Amino acid sequence: MNTKRLGVLSALLLALGLLALPVTAYLAAGQVVGPYEGPRGLASYLGAIYGDALSGHAPALIMLFSPCLIALLWVARFLALSQQNGRKTPPPTP
Repeated sequence: MNTKRLGVLSALLLALGLLALPVTAYLAAGQVVGPYEGPRGLASYLGAIYGDALSGHAPALIMLFSPCLIALLWVARFLALSQQNGRKTPPPTP
């Protein structure tokens, strides 16, 4: 996998985790458990998530970086299986 392609994939995964995932979680939670109690709705929710992440709280960090973590685990698993089988091929693209 070339570096340009890896950079684009990394940027997409970061954007997914940092932007799309929190908004999707807000919308889904609003349907399941009711609206968020913050004074500004989505803005309060995002402020709480990003504030917790900046403070180093693990659940917020895991939520924001989960797409990158999943891709990293997928590649690590493929590399481990490749070494086990003696192959030297790069992982397939997601």
